[in-house]
Order: sequence, then C-alpha cells, then structure tokens
Amino acid sequence: RSSDLVEIGNIKLNFKGNLVINHFFIADQQKDTLLIFNKLAVGINPFALFKKHIIITSVFLSGAHGNYVEKDSSGATNIDFILKAFSDTSKQQTPDKFAWQIDVRKIKFEQVYLNIHNIPDGSLIAFTIGSLALNLSETNIKEMRFASPLINIENSRIQILTSGKSQTTAKKEKPAKKQKLFVRVQQILMSNISISY
Repeated sequence: RSSDLVEIGNIKLNFKGNLVINHFFIADQQKDTLLIFNKLAVGINPFALFKKHIIITSVFLSGAHGNYVEKDSSGATNIDFILKAFSDTSKQQTPDKFAWQIDVRKIKFEQVYLNIHNIPDGSLIAFTIGSLALNLSETNIKEMRFASPLINIENSRIQILTSGKSQTTAKKEKPAKKQKLFVRVQQILMSNISISY
C-alpha cells in the first residue's frame, strides 16, 4: 500500500501476537522523509489484552532512518501533524480505572539513524546506532518511570554540528509544567562508541 505520504511493503500478524512490518515509509507535509525502516517486529502477549494489559514482549527495529526538524523559533516541528492527529480534542477524560497498563520487556535496534535538525540555530545532531539492546524491568508510562537492568550499545556514534549563527527568537508563552521523567539503569555496556563535535 502506498500514497504520497505513507508507503508500506507488507504486514504479517499471527495469532501468537507477533507483528512484522517489512518496509515502511512516512513523509512529512513537505514530502521529506520523516521515517523509513526495513523491518519492525513486535511481539505482544495476546492473553493479557483481556485484562486491559498490553505486554510488549519484544521490539526489533532494523535499517531505520528518522528525521526530526524544528522549523522555526515558534517551536513548530515536522511531526506536529502526527501529534495533532492523535491528540484528544474532547474535554471528557477517561477514568483511571479504564486505563490500559502497558509494559515493554525487550527492545533491540540495529542500524538505526536519527537526525535532529534545528533550523533556527543551524544545529544538527546525528545519531548512528549500530546495535542497541535493552531489557526493561519497569515501564510506567502514566508516571513516566522506566527501569532497565542492562543496556548494551555497540558500534554507535553521535555527531554534533553547529553553524555558529544566532537568531532572535520569538517570545514564547510560559510552557505548562511537564511531568518529570525517571529512568533507572543498573548497568550500561558500551563498545566502539564515538562522539564528535
């Protein structure tokens, strides 16, 4: 299936809760690449769904390229149209007792590239992830609490490029108070990692 903004090679789903997407592409509203990947495999425990519990047993992503762009000093980005599409415009709030619990157990990335481009100041941060594997012991999305006993990163690098230019930024409204993020990691193993500036 394909369109001007989205292209999907094929999707496979079985009764064991294994979902595989081969070749996926999505463009932003300017038709520039937002995300493309060769393969995404997700394992889900189907029996937990009856208890309003989403247990993602594994996530595997390979051959991915992503681009995040901050367009101007107002804070507009190339993913705003996606956030708007999934935002809840209704005033009615779902009671906590009906909320779904989400747990993620294992995540692995291979050959993943992410560019973060800030157009107003001309900066670019490029992440190259050769291999990243982590196990999660806690994924509390509601309270933004995450814990991992082990993170293993190999053959990866970070490149930070700046143009040195400055730009007068528009006055922004005081942002709303954001929920704090809590991350606990017991052990991090790194091999062949480079950072350039």
